[in-house]
Amino acid sequence: MPTSSPDDYAAAVQIVTTESNASVSFLQRRMGISYSEAASLITRMEKAGVVSPRPANRPREILTPPTPRTPEDGRPIQTPEDGRPVHTR
Repeated sequence: MPTSSPDDYAAAVQIVTTESNASVSFLQRRMGISYSEAASLITRMEKAGVVSPRPANRPREILTPPTPRTPEDGRPIQTPEDGRPVHTR
């Protein structure tokens, strides 16, 4: 059974929430991992409430908004009311 590291899971959540795509095959291609590893990560996200269960013939919903990334220089990111991250200068 494939195992993924906490870093893999965090990266997968970032990809899914940023791209608004919780497809196993999409995650497999983006991360360069096996289908079973990607399916395991999606299942973990479903159990954690990040994505919805897959309804028949429809894509999963993303239930958690993307987390803003911290700039490399460590300055905080301000998030306006519409949810878009804005870097401060």
